[in-house]
Amino acid sequence: MTATDLRDRLRDKLRKAKNNSVLLVQSRRHEEKYVVDKEWLDNLVRERESVLAALEVLADRRLTNRLIELSKTIDDDVENNRPMDGFLPKRGISGRRENYRDF
Repeated sequence: MTATDLRDRLRDKLRKAKNNSVLLVQSRRHEEKYVVDKEWLDNLVRERESVLAALEVLADRRLTNRLIELSKTIDDDVENNRPMDGFLPKRGISGRRENYRDF
């Protein structure tokens, strides 16, 4: 779509940039621009951050091995209906979790 088309039919064109649709705006005088749905972009950014965090954990072999071992004990506790008290740290006065376990 050209910038002129966008100006002439702005509302109709912007409605097309919903969910995972991307609208490319081209102009002879300016760089190309993309119009995307804000909610879609926010979700994409959150997913990216989540993937990066997972990769950071996986890059640390010691931490990854520790988490795998913990997952086995958790699975065993769930299968045997054992309570998981103390698994997550308790909330302090500030409302934040305190006394994190050392991995």
